[in-house]
Amino acid sequence: MVDAPAPREPGWRRWANRIQPAWVMVLVSPLMICFAWIVTFDQISKDRNAALAEGYREANGLSRSFAEMARHNLDDLDQIVRVVRRAYVAGMREDDIARMLTQAGFRESHQVQVAVLDASNRIIAGKGPDAPQWLAKAMPQRNDGPAVDRPVLSTALRAERGRPDLLAFSRPILRRDGALAGHVAVFVRPEQVLASLPRLNVGPMARQFGSIELGRDDVAAILGMDGRLRAVRLGGAALAATRWPEGPAIYRTRNGDIQPRPNARLDAVPRLWSGGYLRAYDATIVVGISRGVVLRGFERRRQLYLAGTTAFTLGVGLLTVMGAILARRQRRILQQLAESERRANELKSSFLAKISHDLRTPLNGILGFAELIKITAHEEEPRQYGEYIHDSASHLLDLVNMILDLTKLRNGTLQLQLREVDLKDIATSVSRTHSVVAEGKGLEYRLQIAPDFPATVLCDGVRIREVLNNLAHNAIKFTRAGKVSMELFTADERVMVRVSDTGIGMSDEVKQHLFEPFSEGRDAESRLQAGSGLGLAFSKELLALHGGGIEVASTQGQGTDVTFWIPRDGPPAPPTSPTQ
Repeated sequence: MVDAPAPREPGWRRWANRIQPAWVMVLVSPLMICFAWIVTFDQISKDRNAALAEGYREANGLSRSFAEMARHNLDDLDQIVRVVRRAYVAGMREDDIARMLTQAGFRESHQVQVAVLDASNRIIAGKGPDAPQWLAKAMPQRNDGPAVDRPVLSTALRAERGRPDLLAFSRPILRRDGALAGHVAVFVRPEQVLASLPRLNVGPMARQFGSIELGRDDVAAILGMDGRLRAVRLGGAALAATRWPEGPAIYRTRNGDIQPRPNARLDAVPRLWSGGYLRAYDATIVVGISRGVVLRGFERRRQLYLAGTTAFTLGVGLLTVMGAILARRQRRILQQLAESERRANELKSSFLAKISHDLRTPLNGILGFAELIKITAHEEEPRQYGEYIHDSASHLLDLVNMILDLTKLRNGTLQLQLREVDLKDIATSVSRTHSVVAEGKGLEYRLQIAPDFPATVLCDGVRIREVLNNLAHNAIKFTRAGKVSMELFTADERVMVRVSDTGIGMSDEVKQHLFEPFSEGRDAESRLQAGSGLGLAFSKELLALHGGGIEVASTQGQGTDVTFWIPRDGPPAPPTSPTQ
């Protein structure tokens, strides 16, 4: 004989019961907050990159516009130099330069000074600044090899005593043998080379290059290949040469292109830089637009993102704290209720155990005296009274025992006495008893056992007998005519028992409450039959303890089929806890 282990909850349910909602909220909330901040910073990064890309596109457009404008101005100066050089080589007189330029159609000639210099950089014709040292640095130096006919844009001569900042744009005068004979130079202000762009904001230039206006903190500059500034515009005005850096204003050039990080130390304003190369004049155009202006719209969106995510963080944190407090309070209440229920169950079990003892003692006395009356009575009527008393007391004792067993089942204290039993023999014994009752009601009672039904089954034979008695009793009680049958068979390593009748059946509404304790019959008419309503509820609990189950198929007015099953080799062993 083996004691069946008490049923245990599945592992996942035990773990679920151990999880505290407060801790779940505490763990999940930081993940939500981290995810929100990750998304926010990712969006901020995308918006910043998009704003910078747009800024670089604007800087590229401005640099193309300034390069086109500067090339146009330098082309005009180069034409002046070429015309003067050609005329000088042809024998032009010194005082004919201004008149010749006017006749040639150079309307800007009165805004510039044109001079012819000899090989020693002395002015021999035209007008120029009185700055011999600067002229010596501004003009290309002599060398032993042949001179190269290329234009040169000098560094600035800083303003003094009413003279503005000046640049020298020059070309060499070459002899027939290629030797340097002198220079023709045009002296202009830096803003004449790097002019303001709003005047180009219409027409095909605007359509090609888009907006070409500098902002207040934007910079445009022309630099030579030595990296030094030739002309600078800050915002909408030219920047005086006294404010220019002394040394190179960019790091270096490579293959005629500037590096993307020019070192313009004009002020402390961070800028986005772009540039282009004027190959014909060995000059570089650099445009820098204010990073702050470019990122102004982005900064507003960034503040909104941060404010929204901060509000979300505070809200989630507040809800987490409140939820944790409420969850702990609710858990405390549930623990108190569970403790109260446990105490109530203990009191109920104690009460039922005591009352059962108190009931069984007088019931046994009643049964004994009723049996005595049945034996000693000489007349039929007293013997009948004794039988009635004995039957009623027996029914009451069975009811008390069933209530106690059901209570033990619910409390998990009922232990099965497992052994190898002959279920066919038990079914035959039960059928023999109930067939007499069925025949008394004019019913046909039939027992069918499948040929492959096992000889023995590991179960609690006493409890299975109680289940069979309950099902057979109900089938006969609710059948007025027809037959009642009990069938034993096997399926999928399980032994199956089906009890069928041709009785009154039951509705779907009745079937929903069929296995509830103290459920009264199948319909209003069946409630007139005697019964406590505990049989099916008790049977279901016993079968569940065996690891089996029960199901009902019924049609009102046609009959009912009740089928139950239990494992052939006994109830499955519960999973072993790692701590055991």
